[in-house]
Amino acid sequence: MPEEAAKPANEECRTRDSKLVKLVHDAFSPGGLLSRKLSSFTPRESQRAFAEAVAETIETKGTLVAEAGTGTGKTFAYLVPALFAGIRVLVSTAGKPLQDQLYTKDLPLILRTLGLEAYTVQLRGRSNYICRKRLEEVDWLPTKEDIDFLRDIQIFAATSETGDRSELKHIPENDPIWPYVTSTKENCPGTKCPLFGECFLTKARREAKQADILVVNHHLFLSSLAMSDEGADEILPDMPLTVVDEAHQLSSIATNFFGDVLSTAAISDLCRDTQSLGKSKAQDGAQWDVITREADASAKDLALAVATKLGFAEGDRKSVEDIAELPSLMPEFSRLMSALGLIEDALAANSGRDTDLDMLLPRCERFEEQLDSWMHIAESGSGAASGPDNGNASEAAEDIENPPHVRWIQEGKTSVRFCDTPLSFAPQLKRIREEKGEAWVFTSATLSVAGDFSHFLSEIGLPDARTETWPSPFDYFNLASFYLPRDLPNPNSPEFPSRVAERAWPLVRKAEGRTLFLCTSLRSVDIIADRISELAMRDGTKLKILRQGDGTRKGLLEKFRSTPHTVLVGSMSFWEGIDIRGEALSVVVIDRIPFSPPDDPIVAARCNWIKSNGGHPFLDYQVPEAVTLLRQGAGRLIRSEEDRGVFMLCDSRVFTRWGTYGRSVVESLPDFCRTTDEARALSFIPDSPAPEQKHQARKRRRGRSPKVS
Repeated sequence: MPEEAAKPANEECRTRDSKLVKLVHDAFSPGGLLSRKLSSFTPRESQRAFAEAVAETIETKGTLVAEAGTGTGKTFAYLVPALFAGIRVLVSTAGKPLQDQLYTKDLPLILRTLGLEAYTVQLRGRSNYICRKRLEEVDWLPTKEDIDFLRDIQIFAATSETGDRSELKHIPENDPIWPYVTSTKENCPGTKCPLFGECFLTKARREAKQADILVVNHHLFLSSLAMSDEGADEILPDMPLTVVDEAHQLSSIATNFFGDVLSTAAISDLCRDTQSLGKSKAQDGAQWDVITREADASAKDLALAVATKLGFAEGDRKSVEDIAELPSLMPEFSRLMSALGLIEDALAANSGRDTDLDMLLPRCERFEEQLDSWMHIAESGSGAASGPDNGNASEAAEDIENPPHVRWIQEGKTSVRFCDTPLSFAPQLKRIREEKGEAWVFTSATLSVAGDFSHFLSEIGLPDARTETWPSPFDYFNLASFYLPRDLPNPNSPEFPSRVAERAWPLVRKAEGRTLFLCTSLRSVDIIADRISELAMRDGTKLKILRQGDGTRKGLLEKFRSTPHTVLVGSMSFWEGIDIRGEALSVVVIDRIPFSPPDDPIVAARCNWIKSNGGHPFLDYQVPEAVTLLRQGAGRLIRSEEDRGVFMLCDSRVFTRWGTYGRSVVESLPDFCRTTDEARALSFIPDSPAPEQKHQARKRRRGRSPKVS
């Protein structure tokens, strides 16, 4: 990698005539370095302008919010300037698939093209690495199949350089064996571990500290920021340039890292670990079976009481502000607190006898602190939204730098989560951004609403950031139709899902499948899938119907891509991060504008907070959130210059609410050919290619270099 450039000029010196900007401009221009070195490179004005803006941001150590449409080529645009500048780069992406794409394909291609070398590292979260210590200590597994998996993991750990569990592709990501062979922050002894010198995670983090280009995902990025905010050592090193790709997801993911959760399942885990370690490491130290059995039973009784006393059903999420019966949980809270106290006493009395046993004490104490807080809430019957001084949302409303929290309860299948969630992470991100003083770039295809970045800027707490928009190079108007039928019922009517299926059926029939339905509820998934099956049977059309829940997300997508005449009906997990190019997908149908449920505790609390600050919750928060997700869903259709088809939105509120938000919805979408005429929409669906045509198309694709985007 080139030597680090001299310190960037200050803001006043920013100029398009700078050496770095000129170098970038020439490289991305027709006949420039990228065109000469890479035959598949297509010069694009939007990509060149994006890259120049990144170069300017590097020089000024500024903050750039860059909205770049599909096909712009974001990765080249932000990495090439950094490589030319000779600086270290941290790139955070939305998830593992995008992280893998960037690290294994895009980054090596860019380095080869530029003729540069750089030490590149991909770092994952703790749970992605095999823990040698826990692997040695496994003495029980939940299923017989896991016995075979354990042998495979043992062989892998003995031969692998990375210990990255994703390399064991035959073991499902959600298999119950993983918690037994990976560590958590709570059960990792750190430097006290006898196998610390051989630790895969430690090695990976050590390599990350030395990286020229470090690739992570948002979960790990935010986890590191949260640790920094708490005064702990950061997981990730400081870099002169931080790039947050797919930045529209940052705010929703951040909720997991800046909040607090008390889980009865986690307490049961503590009981299991205490019983096992207590009996093996300090058998004479306490009546381990008795005290852990009492605490575990108390945790389960608390979960049961939430269902019986508060009337919760599985999946329910409610703010404590809406739970008048919360004080009725006091007996269960008190019993659990007493039981945890017995475990704490036993662990304290045996302190120093074993490192692993000692690690259980702070876990127990943390649960007691959380439980004590919730007991105060139950006793007072208040605290749904609290500010830094435990005031309510309206009392803390004027202090934007210290947003209030919402306390809420979620019922799971066998456990309960008591949650305390901040309504914004903007203050933390703003403070960290100012402290680091480096160049930051936030980018995504969906950051604005009809060109307005206000919502995103407020979410990240950087209202003065530079904002730019570069449209997609795709000719959407000729590639696809935006079909908005006028004669559908209100989305809240009972017959709506069936009518969506019926109205979309002519498109599905002409496309001979090749259709992705994106629904806003699991109920709609089932109704639409069943109705499409009925219509196909009625018309004698042979289709394979896949629906969310029939398999893993990855498995369903692979079947959809590889199986002709297929319809896939999915809910929220299918709206983003899906790249289906070519003949497999010709129609995308979205049932309704994806507004968040107004009774969701976090949504309701944020709306109240915005209103108390003089804002308009629906227009300032709910509409931008829905439009961002809608744009992501619509973006599944056209992924290359060769794609063609129809995007169908079945929400009549676009017409009836045109003056309030309907226009913003339409103007935020790509520049499709807009129509309310079914025949016009049908004309955009390409005929399904014959088998010989498909074979020839595959041969042509294999015979040419991949398009660089």
